[in-house]
Amino acid sequence: MRKRIMIASTGVRMMTLDEACAYTGLGRNSFIKWADLIGSKRKFGARALYDKKVIDEALDRLDSTVEAMTAAAAQ
Repeated sequence: MRKRIMIASTGVRMMTLDEACAYTGLGRNSFIKWADLIGSKRKFGARALYDKKVIDEALDRLDSTVEAMTAAAAQ
């Protein structure tokens, strides 16, 4: 059984892998590939954390792309 990770909206910018997966709703492998693509991974020594601001910006870009495609299809 998968464990659930709760993300508190405390304004924390950096997230662990498990927190970032829960935040985006992506599985571990899919998130790692996507995080590498968008550049959200930050290394602190041996520890890897993921930048919530970069993730949010990438999600916003995806949203605007979908909106543009939907508008173009409606014409």
